[in-house]
Amino acid sequence: MLTLAGAGLGPNSMTDSLRRALANADVVIVETYTSPLSGWIVELAKGYAKDVVIATREKLEERSHEVIRLATEKDVVVVIPGDPMIATTHSSLIVEALSSGVKARLIPAASGPCASISASGLQFYRFGRKITIPGPWRGVGLTYVALWLLGNLCLDLHTLFLLDVSPTGEQLLPSEGAKAILDGLKELLGSPPRGIEGLLTIAISVSEDHVETAHSRLSRHDSLRPLVPSSLIVPSGLHVSEKEFLTAFHGVDEETIRVHELSLANLDACGLFFKARERAIVEREY
Repeated sequence: MLTLAGAGLGPNSMTDSLRRALANADVVIVETYTSPLSGWIVELAKGYAKDVVIATREKLEERSHEVIRLATEKDVVVVIPGDPMIATTHSSLIVEALSSGVKARLIPAASGPCASISASGLQFYRFGRKITIPGPWRGVGLTYVALWLLGNLCLDLHTLFLLDVSPTGEQLLPSEGAKAILDGLKELLGSPPRGIEGLLTIAISVSEDHVETAHSRLSRHDSLRPLVPSSLIVPSGLHVSEKEFLTAFHGVDEETIRVHELSLANLDACGLFFKARERAIVEREY
């Protein structure tokens, strides 16, 4: 049997369902490459199971058949930071197991991206397409990052950016992610469009019992503190309740919000999106 389980945001958020699965497992495979600072999962798993394996990306994605073959004979639990189905490709493990006649089940948990949206105080229904900002180790362009930001802004939707994690477990810093957004706009349009650099940019880091944020204008990305792990949010137009939360909880000053709204008013997001759409090369794997 194959169990795909989320470890949540930290040791204290681990569900009873996961604890039981670990205690009954023959083999526990821990995936740590999709989130930084997730080594705690390995130590936690060792407290429940004797056979604990740290999985590389190659093992779970390119050699997944080996995991499925093992699950035909043993009770295998694959543990993922956060939720096993949010911002990962691990759904393919479930499909491959079921296609091979292996029983499979999911144990969901709290995820970093979902927690970031919640803690931002921005309305859940007003978030558009989620975008991963790739690290330089990927060797891919940034045009799709800019394209889908413009697409979200065109629809008056907030954007959540996930910051890539390197093969050695290092995540892009918020300042590097914000700079990549500007670099993507340069790749896509030749130069950042009028208004874009004044947009509010929020770095948000959520743990089990703590929320930490930093904010700046997109053009002042160097001032974003190095929060790890973290995500970036670029809001669209703000409802009065969202402004109140950003000010009261995250300490965003009224002048920054005023500049953000003025920048949006000067930005022809829809015109830029449709102009760039035909010549943009979208990296589908993200």
